[in-house]
Amino acid sequence: MLHGNETMLREEVTKAVLKKHGERAAFRYAACGLGDLMVKDARGIHVAPKGCGHRLCPRCGRTKGRPLVKRIFGWLAAKEHGDIYTMCLTQRVIEGESLADARLRMTTHEQEYLAWLRDLGLISAISVAHVVWSEYARGWHYHVHLLLEMPSSWRTPRGACMTPRRLRAMYRLLRWSQSVRVPRAASSLVTRAGPADPTLLDGACDLDFWTERSDGLAKAVQYPVRDIAQGISAKRMGGNREQVAFCVDVLLCKAKGWKLRRCYGQWRKKAPELPPKPKADGEAEGKAAAVAPGGKPIVYGTVHRCARFAAKGDELLRSLFRALEAGNRNDTDFGKRLLSFCRAACAARGP
Repeated sequence: MLHGNETMLREEVTKAVLKKHGERAAFRYAACGLGDLMVKDARGIHVAPKGCGHRLCPRCGRTKGRPLVKRIFGWLAAKEHGDIYTMCLTQRVIEGESLADARLRMTTHEQEYLAWLRDLGLISAISVAHVVWSEYARGWHYHVHLLLEMPSSWRTPRGACMTPRRLRAMYRLLRWSQSVRVPRAASSLVTRAGPADPTLLDGACDLDFWTERSDGLAKAVQYPVRDIAQGISAKRMGGNREQVAFCVDVLLCKAKGWKLRRCYGQWRKKAPELPPKPKADGEAEGKAAAVAPGGKPIVYGTVHRCARFAAKGDELLRSLFRALEAGNRNDTDFGKRLLSFCRAACAARGP
């Protein structure tokens, strides 16, 4: 249920990990998700992931970027922000080029572009590289997603008001010799300068990675940092088994130790702490009732075990899956699989 249709990718990574790191590491990767726990605590009913932590895991890859998301949300929740823009820096795919060479090509122009933005008053930025295999061009499609915070009064060198269109034009000017095309969708204005938004921290930074936010600003922060392969899947690595095996080997060996996420400006620092929220009447009692005696969360067992007993007619466990379904806020493919899983556990008839 949790892995979806990524069996091919998981098989090839398991083979590579088994060859390079041994049986223990390979089993941990292959069995990722089987230890997820059904938990009830002050947040309600949710699943506590017990993942492998591997960056090529379709489940765990995005958790590597969680600290970065939490830090940026902390800044946006505590301080006023400037204009927020997104920008995607692309380059031509060269057939037969190594991943290291593709990365070197992009890094040079990325630094030139960010230097130009700093001259115009860049406040903060994050830079995240995505590594995807282009089956059509038979080469590595190495590209970079930027999230930029600029002052609301910023201007171009000629004094014109900055727009997403001018962001694209400047990048085309840097890459004029390569005739790089920058589509309109490559850049956008997420939001104008505004006050702090404390709601960004309301459940947005949980380890339960399927509770991603869907509104504009939060989504703009979370999307690029989820994982290195822009939604890790066999499709993003070529689609056929031979090509997937090749890409897995390169990403495990040649890209080992690469820093693919960077912060600039204010977002490099620790986010300021928010003042504690005043408790509403009855809130403390409600939280106390949601946990077991002694303040510990109630653990019902692994998700798969709970699903088996719910399918046999256990009403308590069925109620847990109904609550889990009601709390799901993810509209991605994973979220749809989770809903189907919960409904299947509740719909089955017991003896």
